[in-house]
Amino acid sequence: MIVVNPVQIDYKKLVEVAKRSRGKINRIYLHWTAGHYDDVYDDYHINIGAGGELYLTCEDFTELKAHTWRRNTSSIGIAMCCAAGATAISGSETDFGKEPPTQQQIEAMAKTVAVLTYVLGLEIKLLTVTARTAATRIHAGIYGICRTGRFTAGLCRAAMLSAAKRCGTGSLSAGAIMS
Repeated sequence: MIVVNPVQIDYKKLVEVAKRSRGKINRIYLHWTAGHYDDVYDDYHINIGAGGELYLTCEDFTELKAHTWRRNTSSIGIAMCCAAGATAISGSETDFGKEPPTQQQIEAMAKTVAVLTYVLGLEIKLLTVTARTAATRIHAGIYGICRTGRFTAGLCRAAMLSAAKRCGTGSLSAGAIMS
């Protein structure tokens, strides 16, 4: 369901909400909405707008959201608001249509993953931070269908690698992102 007047947050608010969920979250699933840049969906805890802005659709990350079939308990769903009219080309390739993921969205997803994994004490690895499609294959051995969210392996890898770099030292650390 599309959220009317979504709540935009900064990374300090993200940290505040994440701290309340520490010890209760063990996975983060990455998605794209297959909607328009301005459409924020209630199926995800965090939506990322075209300019990299963050929208929160919950008070707490333990709130059950319908982002990943049979994998919503103890997990956070993050989605880039994009890809209206996207179509599958072949295998894992996707034509994202006239509203593809923006560089700002990919960067914001990486920063969000870096902050969340740091605050929640999660390691950035495939079974902890993954795309919804990869999760379906890994955990269930089937190819499920998610009515609102999709993500490609390439985008997932790019976001995870960028997030991993940000968890290092210097200005790209999770601490620097949060300040």
